[in-house]
Amino acid sequence: MIDMKRVILTTDFSDNAKTAIEYGLQLFGSEGVTYTVLNTYREPGTSTAAMVSIAYYLYKESESLLAELKTELEEKYPNHSIETLAKHGSLYPVVNSLAKNGLADYVVVGTRGASQVQNFFLGSNTMDVLRNVEIPTIIVPKDCEFKNINSVALAVDFKPLQKQDILKPVVQLAGDQEAEICAFHIQENGQDVMSDESPEVIDFFHTCGDIPHKFENIKNENVAAGIGSYMDKSNADLMAIVARKHNFLERLFQKSITKEVSLLASFPMAVVKEK
Repeated sequence: MIDMKRVILTTDFSDNAKTAIEYGLQLFGSEGVTYTVLNTYREPGTSTAAMVSIAYYLYKESESLLAELKTELEEKYPNHSIETLAKHGSLYPVVNSLAKNGLADYVVVGTRGASQVQNFFLGSNTMDVLRNVEIPTIIVPKDCEFKNINSVALAVDFKPLQKQDILKPVVQLAGDQEAEICAFHIQENGQDVMSDESPEVIDFFHTCGDIPHKFENIKNENVAAGIGSYMDKSNADLMAIVARKHNFLERLFQKSITKEVSLLASFPMAVVKEK
């Protein structure tokens, strides 16, 4: 029996959002998946009477644009089950509400929307999702084209996880794609070397079960450069990572584009959050 999934595809109707939507549709496929193309809107601060009028206009505009987008997507992906939702409010509370009600298992976002500052890796909406959304997030870079997922590179720090099943969405995604999980750890100066015999790595292998997997320890003084170098040489098709509060992932994504960050920005990424 196929486990049914509900995938939220976020859009602000930008080209970047369209790229992310199409990547998500191809990543999760058509079998056992229901997609919701979600647009959220908020009216600017103004008088109460004007807000009611503006909110209604924004809602109708959102619904109209979503209908056009749905028609376009259904023509290209006729076997996919696609719904649309126009919702008032900020993006991440809406996604969390859908997840709480069993209507969202994954959310797909682009790195930046139409109005975002271009010298930062992630736009404000995407950063809000990364910080606050409780379900696994797929982050799709600008101009990223989907290719079959044969290898998932899992960047790990192997600090104790609150729950071992945090990695299950990554393992399930790899299993659905019949892909290998290649876990790797960036060893900075002064850190102990990790190996297949390390307790944390053994726990990871146990979580993988029958999914093909391996582990590699990488020495590099710069975490971003180490991850980018590994992704480049490994030919992995998707990067996965556990987002922890104040860990290097959040620090990295808040930085302006550097050589190291720009290399990471070219890879699609699956982020699971430690609650």
